[in-house]
Amino acid sequence: RWVLMIGDVSGSGPAAAALTAQVRHGARVAARAGLDPPSVVAAVNATLDETTGSEWFCTMVYAELVPHDDGIDLQVICAGHVAPLLVAGGTVEELECQAPLLGVLPGAEYAARRLRLAPGHALVMVTDGATEARALEGHGADSFFGEARLQQVVAGAAGRDAEGLVDAVAEAVLTFAGGQLDDDLALVALRAVPAPQKRAQ
Repeated sequence: RWVLMIGDVSGSGPAAAALTAQVRHGARVAARAGLDPPSVVAAVNATLDETTGSEWFCTMVYAELVPHDDGIDLQVICAGHVAPLLVAGGTVEELECQAPLLGVLPGAEYAARRLRLAPGHALVMVTDGATEARALEGHGADSFFGEARLQQVVAGAAGRDAEGLVDAVAEAVLTFAGGQLDDDLALVALRAVPAPQKRAQ
């Protein structure tokens, strides 16, 4: 099994970097101990609640994946983060997997959304550096890149591989913002590909 994480912490500077490291290390230790995704995320939440003040919090998408010959089994938890986009059968939709953000609600419970990515399907995850990117000019009230525009871009690149999906989103966000972003932009894409054909002996 493998784990993918993408997230965003409150604040900036050394304190935010330390919080990021704490979340990453805590999740890695819990996952290596064999905990299931809800328990991993709950452990990270408990640690943040115990060690940080109320002004510090974190959003995260935590995804555990197990590859098979006919796809990838996923358990996904979206803890207050921008919803992942599921690309399947020519459609793009937000994955329903919302849960409380981390470090705010002691004892919060986290349920994982289970699904299988069939060959050709993909999951796209971004930080709010994408959805909250601001246009320099020319968009009026529509000044944020937004989730609807994100879905449109992903739909237009739905046939690309994982790297192509990331490139398409990054290019669209940077073009919209005139190359100037107010926040960090992080992107992760996962695409299931057909298993290699075994050669007959």
